[in-house]
Amino acid sequence: MKSFLALFICLLLVAGCARPPAADLSVKVPQIASDEVVVYVRTGCPYCELTLDVIFEQGYVPESRNVTEDRQAYQELRAIYREYFSQEEIIVPVIGKNQRFVRGFNRQSIVELLRDAAVTDPDDYLFCD
Repeated sequence: MKSFLALFICLLLVAGCARPPAADLSVKVPQIASDEVVVYVRTGCPYCELTLDVIFEQGYVPESRNVTEDRQAYQELRAIYREYFSQEEIIVPVIGKNQRFVRGFNRQSIVELLRDAAVTDPDDYLFCD
């Protein structure tokens, strides 16, 4: 019985650690200047790497914010979703430039965002959740 109880407690602890942190509503959407590019990524996400490659190809040096390793980056991502994608599941990558955001990997959408053009197909993308 003691071993069962110990196992049960361990499972509860692990399950508690696996949950994402609660939303910190005091964190607001970060201000991103017109000459800056910020990419929210997750460790091990291949589409995040492809996104960074496209941005480098377009001549930008993006600031990469890893939501797996940086709690502040995760809270910023949640704030972006609250304001810009309130009905959508949180995924990465999310690319920001000049207070405009695109979610997921879609080469055309990323290039359009970087050129300050209208994003013509924002709902066709690859992503990591």
